[in-house]
Amino acid sequence: MIESKNDIIGESEILTLEEFEFVLPEGVNLKIVANGPKFQSRKNGDIIEILVNSAKFRDLPQACRFGGLKLAQTTQLKRSLQKDAKGLMKTTKSNSGIARILQLKGLKNIKSDVPKLIQKITEVDVAHFSLTEAFDYACEYYVLTGSLPENLSQEVASAINLIPKIKKGPHKGLHILDALVSEKYSHRVEQRLFQKIAR
Repeated sequence: MIESKNDIIGESEILTLEEFEFVLPEGVNLKIVANGPKFQSRKNGDIIEILVNSAKFRDLPQACRFGGLKLAQTTQLKRSLQKDAKGLMKTTKSNSGIARILQLKGLKNIKSDVPKLIQKITEVDVAHFSLTEAFDYACEYYVLTGSLPENLSQEVASAINLIPKIKKGPHKGLHILDALVSEKYSHRVEQRLFQKIAR
């Protein structure tokens, strides 16, 4: 759900300095604001509020991407703790990639709740990204859309295409990114899958 302090003119037009709030049923809200620190997270009763200042970013899609990743990570952390807190805690001790795994899984799980936010994330321009940043964004884009962004460099597209598929078992042939966000695996297996992406 999106709420705006100003009216939106047209389906996709969002002015840079407007303030938006994205509300999830899990009790995590994202507010894109026009002032204050770059990022702030706070409790408001039972609600976790994530505030992102769009003025601190190159453009609104970049601010939405940053906020979307924070929203996805926080929401997925809450879900994972409710589902298997012990398994998550064990994995966290030995997994430096846990935050990224939570972000990617979270993006998949929130995309139907915040379509306007997801639309802005898919409009990010990677022209000023390093190869690593562009690779990370391409993974996010794939999780959200099932395809790769059109404006990727050849190097990044080749790196994405080198990510393997599951080689055996009931999910043989499934792309590792699809497997990682599928909720079909334990945290320990997700860690191993992520290592194949992070190489």
